[in-house]
Amino acid sequence: MTREPEKADFSGTELAQRINRIRRLMEERRLDALVVYDTGVPLTRRGGATVRYLTNFFNLAAGNPSAVVIPSTGEPVLCIGPHFSGCQFTWAGLLSPFAVKGHVTDELRPDWLRDFAEALSESGVRGGRVGIDGMRYMPAALLEGLRRKLEGTELVDVTGLVYESQIVRSKAEEPFIRKAAQISKLAMDAFLEAARPGVGQAEAVAIGEHTAYMAGAEDMVLFMGAGVPWLWGHKRTDLVFKEGDAVALEVNARYHGYFGQVCRTELLGKVSAEKQQMHDAARAAHDKMLSMVKPGITGQALFRAGVAEVRRRGFDYSGVRYGHGLGMTIAEGFDVAEEDTTPIPEGAYMVIHPMLIRSETGAASIHGDQFLVTANGPELLSKD
Repeated sequence: MTREPEKADFSGTELAQRINRIRRLMEERRLDALVVYDTGVPLTRRGGATVRYLTNFFNLAAGNPSAVVIPSTGEPVLCIGPHFSGCQFTWAGLLSPFAVKGHVTDELRPDWLRDFAEALSESGVRGGRVGIDGMRYMPAALLEGLRRKLEGTELVDVTGLVYESQIVRSKAEEPFIRKAAQISKLAMDAFLEAARPGVGQAEAVAIGEHTAYMAGAEDMVLFMGAGVPWLWGHKRTDLVFKEGDAVALEVNARYHGYFGQVCRTELLGKVSAEKQQMHDAARAAHDKMLSMVKPGITGQALFRAGVAEVRRRGFDYSGVRYGHGLGMTIAEGFDVAEEDTTPIPEGAYMVIHPMLIRSETGAASIHGDQFLVTANGPELLSKD
């Protein structure tokens, strides 16, 4: 079957608006330029997917860093590693409207020092204050090399600045976020349909992944648990589902750079009273928190309400946050956790997923759906 894939082309007005938001934040912090260092790992907000958000470019090989240099005026400069005999330059030219640098050292490694210094100099930035978003995730040798190369320039750690600029998503991004949520739900339904006693966990995962990729996913990140002891993580090829298991899955399908997320627990056949009660407690905590969602509420307030509901039912907090923002990384902007007092704005996308675990008895449960925070409360993007 041949199909024309949907395209997410943000090369025009949308990218300009993103750069302008960044420049307003730069002005607030009195920065003459900004270097955005992207680790190439978009699973959490640890320096991943920032370059893609600002330039449209992303590495075809995950885990390869890239960067963009943004002066206070003038055009940004994309800096990439010229991997695969220069294929990355061709790829960058297809995706991004910005000029590209990609020098290599004598050891054939990306010469970030030369690229950053040239981009800053060519933009007229000499000395002053240069922010680095992603400084915390830079290799120590690279950071020290930058300090020497840019002597006389104050390097300022502004890690998280790009994430701060994108908590509220634009209308142009909305279709891709919604599609990511839909694909995640399709994959979840396929997995749960396959998850029956006698079926291997890896087999059910393969069915879920196949469903997602056929629906247009560009990538999948899955976390799961089952059996006794109950273990949460990536798939286990040794695990076969049994009658009485609590089978849990978190599906994160990525569609044109945007992640969806759906979390479910399936109880296989007749289960213990503990497993059923835990399952009911997680769902009740989810529904309680969801009923409280409105612009301005904090992750802390939602978390406390969820924990109170769980404790009222005889269980306790299992050490896992109860939700987070979603976007171009799996956890973005804020957490539903005790320590996060960030007001959640209208227009943010997020998930609430209370999770309870008693590993030694095989009892566990997680439940969550992605939603948009609106003035009237949560708008669910995926639901049963």
